[in-house]
Amino acid sequence: MFRIKLGDKSYLVEEGESVLETLLRNGIKAPHTCKMAVCKRCISRVVSGDVPRRAQLSLTPKQIYNKRFLPCVCYPESDLDIEIHTTPSHPGDADHRY
Repeated sequence: MFRIKLGDKSYLVEEGESVLETLLRNGIKAPHTCKMAVCKRCISRVVSGDVPRRAQLSLTPKQIYNKRFLPCVCYPESDLDIEIHTTPSHPGDADHRY
């Protein structure tokens, strides 16, 4: 099992659980709508660690370069340190600043 670090807290990812599911289970109000990488509302940034390629398949090259990924379809293969946005945004606003 791996850990997700968000700010100064760390969360254990349970077997078969996505990063988004881990955050929600621990009471983090992570933005999300579809949970299937379609709306991209949950787009987040990895600070350190390796994100599985599946978590970036529907992103642009610029978003990938800027270390963005989709927690809803990210099943970690290592510990991750991430940043999420918690303010409401338009679902199409995928290049916002953190």
